[in-house]
Amino acid sequence: MRHPLTPALMLSIALCASDLCADPPSWLDRALVSDLARRAARRAHLDDDETRSLTARARAAAWVPRISTRVARGFTASSTQYLLPESDRVGTNDSLAFDVQLTFSLDHAVFAPQELDILRLRAQQAAQRRALDGELLDLLARLEGIRRASPLPADDPRVVQRLRLLAELEQLTGVTLTP
Repeated sequence: MRHPLTPALMLSIALCASDLCADPPSWLDRALVSDLARRAARRAHLDDDETRSLTARARAAAWVPRISTRVARGFTASSTQYLLPESDRVGTNDSLAFDVQLTFSLDHAVFAPQELDILRLRAQQAAQRRALDGELLDLLARLEGIRRASPLPADDPRVVQRLRLLAELEQLTGVTLTP
């Protein structure tokens, strides 16, 4: 099983040992780019796991019943008067009623109306992820351009630019790469 930091750690080790080897690994290596893109998306909360769980919860909510209860108390009185005074009747009635209803929205088990909002959220996240991937690739391409010009003299302004780019990369991905 590979360690999850393998591509980033390998690059960091290669950067530290760049004096020992003639050609350090490329910043545009496929494994490194995909690892850093995945880390940047996770750090920006743009991974698909959250929207998948929202969809699952929206559909599972159809199986949760809506419960409504009602209690009613009735008190009635009636009086009947006849022509003969001995036959008057007075009656009272006291009643108590409980009403409990369980309602399921089983049509939401197939398609929940909230899924439209989730689809809009996914589209927004996909656009943000494409922008993030473009920013990451631009950053890595600039780092690769500086790497190809190595070794740089200490007073070269590209050394400072390289450090700034590494700081930006760390901010995007959360991976610290030593210069």
